[in-house]
Amino acid sequence: MTGPGPGKIPIDAVVEIVVGGRNEVLEDAVVYLHIRGWSRAFVTHLDVESPRLNEVVARPRQGFYAKWRYLPLGLVVECLRGIVPCTLRIRNRSFFDHVLKLGEEGWCFVGGKVGGVFIGFRKEIIVRLEDVARRFWGIEPLSRR
Repeated sequence: MTGPGPGKIPIDAVVEIVVGGRNEVLEDAVVYLHIRGWSRAFVTHLDVESPRLNEVVARPRQGFYAKWRYLPLGLVVECLRGIVPCTLRIRNRSFFDHVLKLGEEGWCFVGGKVGGVFIGFRKEIIVRLEDVARRFWGIEPLSRR
C-alpha cells in the first residue's frame, strides 16, 4: 500500500468484494482520488488499497478492462477477469454523486499495484474527477512536462 501522499485525496468509503454471492467488507480498505501529476500519477484515477485485493482482484502489474455502473449502493465494478471473478463495490454517495449520475455505466481499467488496485476511467469521467478535486479540495492536475 502506498498510503497518503501529495495529490491523493482520501475518500471515506466502504469497500466490498462480492465473490460467489458472498459479500466481504474490507475493513482495512482505503480509497484515494489520485490526481494527475501528483505522487507519480500519469493520469487521474481511484486508488483502492487493501492487500486482500491482490489476492482476489489483481496482482501487482496485472490488469484488465471491466464494466462499471453507478447504482444506489455505490460504484460497482464487475471484475470478471480478476484472479477470482468478483464484483467490487465502493460506497460513498456524497463523493460519487458529484461525479457520476445514477444508472450511468461505462468501461474502466482495473490494475493491480502493491497493496491494492487502481481504477482508471475514460476521459469524460477523468475530467469530472479533476473538476471535483478543483472545486472541493483546490487541487489542480499537473502536466507531465
